[in-house]
Amino acid sequence: MITVAAENGFELHNELLSRWLKAHGAQIIGSINVYASEKDDLQHDRSQRRKLEEFASEISGKMN
Repeated sequence: MITVAAENGFELHNELLSRWLKAHGAQIIGSINVYASEKDDLQHDRSQRRKLEEFASEISGKMN
């Protein structure tokens, strides 16, 4: 589960999304929060990109 917020609000959003996904049979194997307020923020923020790349690698390992 990947969530994006400009400043805050992850807690409620993550809780609602998690409940909805689980109610529909999904199993959450990982979760990450990233910050962005403009369209291309994640492309230009190296620390957030690195965080996403590490998360993708972690999830890929769990799926294999």
